Amino acid sequence: SDGAFSLGESSNDEEGFICSATGFEGQLLFSGNASAKDTYTFAVRMNYHSYQETYLGTPYGPVDVMHGAISTNLKSKMRRLYIMPEIGIGIFPVVNGKTYIVGPFLSFGVGYQ
Repeated sequence: SDGAFSLGESSNDEEGFICSATGFEGQLLFSGNASAKDTYTFAVRMNYHSYQETYLGTPYGPVDVMHGAISTNLKSKMRRLYIMPEIGIGIFPVVNGKTYIVGPFLSFGVGYQ
């Protein structure tokens, strides 16, 4: 398992904009070897942030924003190169963290090790 806590603030005094976010992310991973050259991973992840901003002296928020996913990938080595396709389904915030959509995602990685 893996986790993180984040705290951040950004400002642009020339435009009168200040924002901050506090949150955490957690992951639960399960990996195994399919063969000497292939490794698979199943992952469940979730994160939460409380976001707020001030624009020209007017505060907005805080807004609670959460998203998460369930995914799997396969890392396949070919000598020093590897490929890693990943597929999953996630829940994503759309408007100020109040509306969510559930949808699939696909990614593909290539690397040198």
